[in-house]
Amino acid sequence: MAIAHGMKDLTEQIVVSHDMRVRTIGDLALDTKKCLKDFAEERHIMGAKQRNDLRRFQDNLSKSVEDMLKDFRKTHREMSGAQAKELSDFVGAVARGAREMLDRFSTEHRLACDEMTKELSEYVATLAGNTRKMLDQFLREHREMSGELAKDLTDFVTTLAKDVNSILMGFGKARAAMSAELKSGLERDIASIETYVKDKLREFETSHREMSDSLRKRLAAHVDDMARGVAKLLREYHAGRTQTRGFWDAALAGLHVKTSTPSVEIGAALAPARKTIEKEGPAAEERQQDVDMEKKVLGYINERPEGLKVGDMEPVFGVSRLRLGVLAKKLLDEGKIRKEGSLYYPVSGL
Repeated sequence: MAIAHGMKDLTEQIVVSHDMRVRTIGDLALDTKKCLKDFAEERHIMGAKQRNDLRRFQDNLSKSVEDMLKDFRKTHREMSGAQAKELSDFVGAVARGAREMLDRFSTEHRLACDEMTKELSEYVATLAGNTRKMLDQFLREHREMSGELAKDLTDFVTTLAKDVNSILMGFGKARAAMSAELKSGLERDIASIETYVKDKLREFETSHREMSDSLRKRLAAHVDDMARGVAKLLREYHAGRTQTRGFWDAALAGLHVKTSTPSVEIGAALAPARKTIEKEGPAAEERQQDVDMEKKVLGYINERPEGLKVGDMEPVFGVSRLRLGVLAKKLLDEGKIRKEGSLYYPVSGL
């Protein structure tokens, strides 16, 4: 289990590391796109600003030149020829200076744009190269990590398979020992029950000559109730053991473990006792007595909603507690009465 938890933690850490790397690369790509987008926007804004500044400068310069020309024309008639010449030379010098300044500004602007474009291209190329290197390194590390993880998982599965096989082998041995112990215990119980029944029958045969017919019938009924109770108990035990064996066989069949469970023939073990009991008294009369006694017990319980125990009915009907218990159990199984703890209640009391 510690290996499984360790492998689970290692796998979770690998997945988290992988997700962190993917998110980091994604964030880097987003930052790069955002940087390029911001740079393009700033370049666009700066170019528009420079164009606007140049346009305003040209407009202002043209306006200034036109104003100066207007003033020159206005005052030209008043000026002498020398002054007109000097003013014309000054205007020409100003115009040439303005053109030179505009040419120089255009040249510098073009050079600056070329330099910025070159720097941006180099930056983008460097960023793309670094990104490719990071991706290549990530892929190499991911492949190495996947190989190590596969090896660790293979080792873990191999170890787990060995542990499961060892556990299944131990389980099979324990189940075989338990089955043998159950068989031995059941055989001892059956032998003890047979001995007990035979002893009771021998005692019954010894004292039978000295008892009256009524006492003989009551004793035969008592022995019959005991035998049926024991037979029912053994059938229930056998049914429970069969159900348990079916459950274990189904569970072990799913685990590919082959086992065999010894069976016990309860009917064969009880055959001698049954044959001995069946010799005593007519069966039809005993069944009718059981039906009558069952009705009496049901009526007696229905008359007492406060509940009663089996022992409370023994002095009333003069029947053994074992027989009364069998009849009450039959009524309970048929749903004619109900039981809480050791007390029996009528169904109408629900």
